[in-house]
Parts: sequence; C-alpha cells; structure tokens
Amino acid sequence: PRALLYSHITIYTKSILVEQTTPTAIFVNDSVSVISNVSFDDYDLDATDLGGTLEWVEPDDLSQVTHYVVYMALGSNRSVFA
Repeated sequence: PRALLYSHITIYTKSILVEQTTPTAIFVNDSVSVISNVSFDDYDLDATDLGGTLEWVEPDDLSQVTHYVVYMALGSNRSVFA
C-alpha cells in the first residue's frame, strides 16, 4: 500500500495483563518546508575547526516551521551528527 493513502495512526496499548480494546488515533500531518541558497564561508584557518556564518533563504510559507536543524557530514551523502 502507498503511504499517501493514510491519514491517521492508530495506537493500541498492551501490557502483560490486557490489550486495549479501544485504540487511540492521531492525525498525521506530513508537511515539508524547504530552504534554498545555502552558503557557508569557513574563515577559521585550522583544518579541524569551523568559523563563519551559515546562511540560507527561508521557505515562503513558515506556518509549519518550528525550528531548523543543521547536520554535519563527511561527504554529500553521509550525515554524521546534528
């Protein structure tokens, strides 16, 4: 089945005593906001340190943006940590 067909997640609780007969359902809001024009100039002269300003253009619609997370990577396809 395609994930686009689903709008809710249904959750049952279970313990060693009983399984819940009436589940709880929550609505899934799968929104995305994309930044653009990312730039970073490294002004630190040490090979193992970074120093500079990371800049980007915010999405046009900020209604779903609560925060930004920056990931460091060893290459363009491998994230290391946030």
